[in-house]
Amino acid sequence: MTDLPRCRECVAEYGAAHDRRRREALGKPVRGICPSASAIHVDHCHATGKVRGVLCFNCNSGIGKLGDDPDRTRRAAAYLEGNSWKPILVAPGVYQLPS
Repeated sequence: MTDLPRCRECVAEYGAAHDRRRREALGKPVRGICPSASAIHVDHCHATGKVRGVLCFNCNSGIGKLGDDPDRTRRAAAYLEGNSWKPILVAPGVYQLPS
């Protein structure tokens, strides 16, 4: 993730890119991660810039802070569900923690 632009020209370019993503997102479905909040934030892939949909602020920033990484997101969900530290029996007397 990059820092916000500082000069007037860069701010204008950043704003134009954001507006393009928002217009593109108008045709995308609202994602159902958080049904209780208003979905008004454009979710996009930071690697490609491609718009995925529209989310609420907290879900959008949470995905970004997890690095757009599905495996990291699954591990976070397992942690919240209390499953991340339950060892798995792989052989008699041999346990492995989920990755």
